Amino acid sequence: MRIVLDTNVLVSATFWSGDSLRIMELVADKKVKLIICLSIISECMKIINSDEILYKKTQKKLSDKKIVRAVIQETSVIMVPTKKLSIVKEDPDDNKIIGCALSGKADYIITKDNHLLKIKNYKGIKIVTPKEFLKTILIRELDNLTKKSKLTKQDVIKFGKKVKKAATKKFLKNEN
Repeated sequence: MRIVLDTNVLVSATFWSGDSLRIMELVADKKVKLIICLSIISECMKIINSDEILYKKTQKKLSDKKIVRAVIQETSVIMVPTKKLSIVKEDPDDNKIIGCALSGKADYIITKDNHLLKIKNYKGIKIVTPKEFLKTILIRELDNLTKKSKLTKQDVIKFGKKVKKAATKKFLKNEN
């Protein structure tokens, strides 16, 4: 599966835990392939080094998660968009994300940008939030698990709930 991450997802994964970071971990584990363009890298670096982010890093004592830089340097495929697009009229800067996805034959664009999200699908490329993408991955893994075993999806879901309940109980017991 080939994905393009919008700058907002890359920046989020750089400083905060959550869905964006989980996606970067999937890339690092080679479960999905990250397609990126120099213009996206450039914008990301510009934002990460902006006064606003530097201020937040200082005030909130944020640390730079090295995974983003490592993934971009070591496991991503860097593309050069082949044509200039004019799909996103409200924010023409977002066109580079679609151009990168087209050039890299991506399956997904993962973003938090409403201009892109309202497009939903462009020439077969699904445009989704990080949370929606992770749900897709989870469903795919669940399908693979049920194909490899005699379990039904309901069996796997029930088992997952039991594990979660037991883990929560153990966590709460250790808290006291």
